[in-house]
Amino acid sequence: IDSNERRQIDAEMFALEHRGAAAEALYDYFFLGLPPALVAQWAVFVEPELGFAHYLLGLQLMGLGEWARAAEEIDRSLALGVPGPLFVRNAGRRLAVAAYRSHDLARVGKAIATLSGPGMATGDQLLAKDWQARLDFDARR
Repeated sequence: IDSNERRQIDAEMFALEHRGAAAEALYDYFFLGLPPALVAQWAVFVEPELGFAHYLLGLQLMGLGEWARAAEEIDRSLALGVPGPLFVRNAGRRLAVAAYRSHDLARVGKAIATLSGPGMATGDQLLAKDWQARLDFDARR
């Protein structure tokens, strides 16, 4: 299976195995078809130190075009920790987009650092260089 499918399976497994305050919300998010943005917000509310809940909320906010809030949530997810390297990779990629769209250069820098960090694939490291080149180009305009 490809990395996107693997990440989805890992996310569902995390939801099934989680025993914290957000356990029910995570189950609802993946398996009951409830409005995902509301369920992710609830997961953050009941377990604010769960990075995975912030990650899910950030993804949902991106889908709603709420770039600044999405960048904030994804950044928070990375600070708190997500379930594994596939989530770090995706969070870095999503953070770059949300932060860039909300003109949050500091968070684009965090995304670049994440994508160029140890253990990241060559493609992610090249993507980090691309984002840096984009910022450099914008600064020269």
